[in-house]
Amino acid sequence: MKLTIHYEVQYVYEEVVGFSPHTIRLFPRQDHHLRIDDWKLNVSAGADIQLRRDAFDNPVAFCFIPERNTTLELSLDLQLHVLEKNPFHFLVDSSAAQLPFELTPDRHSLLLPYLEPGEFEITAPLDFLHLPSAENPAPTIDTLVALNAQVSELIRYERREEGDARTPDETLKL
Repeated sequence: MKLTIHYEVQYVYEEVVGFSPHTIRLFPRQDHHLRIDDWKLNVSAGADIQLRRDAFDNPVAFCFIPERNTTLELSLDLQLHVLEKNPFHFLVDSSAAQLPFELTPDRHSLLLPYLEPGEFEITAPLDFLHLPSAENPAPTIDTLVALNAQVSELIRYERREEGDARTPDETLKL
């Protein structure tokens, strides 16, 4: 399947402003099932655009906008070639076939940044998630599919033009 994506945004300021460097994260990661055939990125006149990869190997564009202005404009056109992909075409390690499972020491150290508490404390009750326990284990894949369905049912998109982003705890409570 071939897809064309056009993204355009314009920010207008009440007075002339200077711009700090911008990181643009709008490029999809290419793999065996997704290829970028063509792309065109335009950022406000005079912008120096440098294509790079971030620490997680995602394609990003760093933009340096030297001119002060009252607007910031960005447009991206992507031509993509997407092949059908079976999301269940993988094998689960036998040690992780049931939830909960114990991580091996090498995997624990690899995943440690994701296991430590973040900057936000979660106080919202999570009992609606029906997560497996040691007393009530469940197949990992079945649990993840059910969790995805629960999230899809319970969380709705809300467009907010103003205000700070909500914390994860606020989102879960709502």
